[in-house]
Amino acid sequence: MKKTSMAALLLAGMAVTVPALAAPSADGYDADAKYRSPALQEDVRVVNDAVGDYQKAKKIKSRQKKEVQPITLTCDDVQYQNGNGDFSAQGNVKLVQGTETILTTRVVGNLNTGDVWLKDGGTLEEPNNRMDAGWVHYNFNTETGEMKKVAGKNGKDYYYAPHAVMENGRIFIDEGGTSTRCPAKEHPSCLSISAKTITIVPNERIIAKDVKVFVHGKHVYSRDYWVSEFSGSGERILPRIGYKSKKQGAFIKINYENYIGSPKRKNPTQIYTEQAYYSRGGYKPAYGIRHDEHDFYVRFQDSWEFDTDNDVDKWLHKKMDWGFYLKPHRISRKLPLTYNASATHGLWKYETNSYQSWHTELAAYLNHDRIHLFGDKTYLDLTLGRRWVRESYTDEHSSTNLYEATLGHDISPKFSIWETYRREDKTSNLFEYGQPEMAKEWRTGAKWSPDEHNSLIVVNRFDGDKHKVYETSYTWEHRFCCWMLSVSYRDKNFDNSHRWDVKYNFLYW
Repeated sequence: MKKTSMAALLLAGMAVTVPALAAPSADGYDADAKYRSPALQEDVRVVNDAVGDYQKAKKIKSRQKKEVQPITLTCDDVQYQNGNGDFSAQGNVKLVQGTETILTTRVVGNLNTGDVWLKDGGTLEEPNNRMDAGWVHYNFNTETGEMKKVAGKNGKDYYYAPHAVMENGRIFIDEGGTSTRCPAKEHPSCLSISAKTITIVPNERIIAKDVKVFVHGKHVYSRDYWVSEFSGSGERILPRIGYKSKKQGAFIKINYENYIGSPKRKNPTQIYTEQAYYSRGGYKPAYGIRHDEHDFYVRFQDSWEFDTDNDVDKWLHKKMDWGFYLKPHRISRKLPLTYNASATHGLWKYETNSYQSWHTELAAYLNHDRIHLFGDKTYLDLTLGRRWVRESYTDEHSSTNLYEATLGHDISPKFSIWETYRREDKTSNLFEYGQPEMAKEWRTGAKWSPDEHNSLIVVNRFDGDKHKVYETSYTWEHRFCCWMLSVSYRDKNFDNSHRWDVKYNFLYW
């Protein structure tokens, strides 16, 4: 009998309901990253190695196919017929294989055919996943099965479905289902989605068809498809509102994505847009198309970015902007080093300037896996890189090396500190977007979380060349059930001014 555990398959299917719902990223640049705690940075998926729980689960499952792992069965009573292979067990039934456990009151099956039935239902337990089903049939030999009355929790996600089938390595929720990240029990979920059919492609994506979006139990809008990639990119399904600086004003944004052809393809192509309106900046939309392959992705877009680097505070229009991005690769499975690279080319123009320039940029980076010192509370992050930039308007060619090191320490679950050193020269005299605000920067940060709802982050930026404080930022975050209010204040010592930012977003969506 093929001894791949049912728990392993269910984990591969249901554990993938952990979409990271961020807005689509065009170039990966985030001007606000310098004001956040590096301890919050998630592991980057390395395409040729097992980095991330979903890749680890896939690797474990592959190894289980080659190496038979023992399945331990404990119960009050078991009966087995040598002739035809039928068996039954009842009373506190517990099946354990590796880190997966199945709990039930009664199980019947056949060792020859590989069929197993949990007619009274059962529970799957795994370190980050718990799922209950009212009835289960699974065949170890064909890796096919059926579940009824499915309800579970994986990480932050709660999911419910009346029926699901497993075949060809995929999970099909074919009679409708719902998903939410809201833990509320005394009131309707802050946000949830329902769909007529849901297809789960293990380790890749979840595809929901005929989707309805609910806020506090009330239907707000519908859509044909909703797709969430498990590699970390995904689509926000509700608008975001906030206030960003005097020149931008209040804003409202909403993102939308759709696929060219079937989203079930291994390497899909998607079109996306961000519709954004600012009270002082006006309508600033973004449109693009992106195609993903295993090792890289390419995209073409037209977008507006508000350039805050070096306090320039101008709207930048990136027209006919294309990019090639090599995803992180490990140099060797024996070395804790990964590399990634990118190449972009587009026509850039500030809204208030008359000139425009074809901006070409190449970049390559070498990253060391996070180094844990003196246990897990102290860590060290290291990055080396090089950038090359060419501007057609001035025919300038510039390049710079980049060095960045971060040493952090978690003093307690509520308090953490870090120190970052970054060395990088400017590579463009026309645009400030993505340019360093100082060649040698020392960044000192601290985060205090007195309870599960509130956090205070303080970051002090020091100019190593001028030997004086560049600016200090203070950020207070308050988490509601599924919402987060963020208020930031920046004391800009370099020009004796200040800036306020306020955001109010769905926390998980």
